Amino acid sequence: MVYRTTIRLPSDFFQDTGTNNVSEFVQQLKQTMHNLKPVPTSSHGRKTVFVHPELSQCTHVFLRHDAIRKPLQTPYDGPFVVVKRSEKLITQQRQGKEICVSIDRVKPAFMLSDTIESK
Repeated sequence: MVYRTTIRLPSDFFQDTGTNNVSEFVQQLKQTMHNLKPVPTSSHGRKTVFVHPELSQCTHVFLRHDAIRKPLQTPYDGPFVVVKRSEKLITQQRQGKEICVSIDRVKPAFMLSDTIESK
């Protein structure tokens, strides 16, 4: 009445394709669904950790401090002396104790040669 035209039902929006045979429609639907290709999923939650190449031969490392930090507090503690290393772990000398930590938490410390000798 507002648009001065007849009211249309939702079924009036679609044109009849002339397929009255249900079995033919089912066959077309099966063929269409068979031709659909799945979309590969992505993994957003998977993070890769960067391991510095110099970590395998450095003498000192910084240790990441994983607690809540105060404002302007540095994210790494150290440098600490490397005592022993394996593929996934580094044993370091910290406050007179040997502590074993994952390589994901450390980064190499590049020290001047006179600084190392003075310690």
